[in-house]
Amino acid sequence: MDDSTIENVYRLFGAHTSIAALCDAIELGSGMRDAVMMRIIDPSITLEEFSGIAHSNRIDPSPQSTALINRILLEGPRHPSDNDGMRIMSAAEGISHEAWERNDPELHAVAAYLMWLCGDRGTCGLEARAALILDRNTTMAKLVLDLLERERRQIAQAEQF
Repeated sequence: MDDSTIENVYRLFGAHTSIAALCDAIELGSGMRDAVMMRIIDPSITLEEFSGIAHSNRIDPSPQSTALINRILLEGPRHPSDNDGMRIMSAAEGISHEAWERNDPELHAVAAYLMWLCGDRGTCGLEARAALILDRNTTMAKLVLDLLERERRQIAQAEQF
């Protein structure tokens, strides 16, 4: 993936961002998918950080990108605001709509994960299952279903006590 593509995708984010364009970017590969997701969750990531994530791959991920992704997933946006949940959920719903239109398992999985982050347990499970129906090897969808199962077990354990 070249730097001009990464910069163009980074610049897509804004008040009039086309969800279809973001979905096109997500379909470019796992590095770009992760970069787009992190930018949805934390709009303050820099072009350099975005580029590092987009260039990262599963076989040899950069330690800096891995650390940034982990920090964002654990702590959320660096500059939180009251509308973060609405902003993330709005993106998730748009991506979900595109996933159904395109019949794309990766888009379903991204929507599922973002919905899980926002607390929409029912719809995120539906999206994850749709992804796995289309492609049994959609790792992110398996992750979402695993997270849902862990929560279900924790609730069941808590109810026993």
